[in-house]
Amino acid sequence: GVKPEFRSGSTDSNVPMDLGIPAITLGGGFQSDRTHSLDEYLTLEKDKNLQFIGINLATVITLAGGTVR
Repeated sequence: GVKPEFRSGSTDSNVPMDLGIPAITLGGGFQSDRTHSLDEYLTLEKDKNLQFIGINLATVITLAGGTVR
């Protein structure tokens, strides 16, 4: 029930990529606004965020060569 989104942005993944090391950034599924400002905030939705955490964990396990059941 979740569609992946491919977006550009500045993340900590830029450091290894700049060094020629493959990297990926996985989002947390929450909405945010006013990024990097004093009044930055996140809108947390427990069920949605837990779903994204599960998807991210499955992605990491799969990329590491594991099996997700």
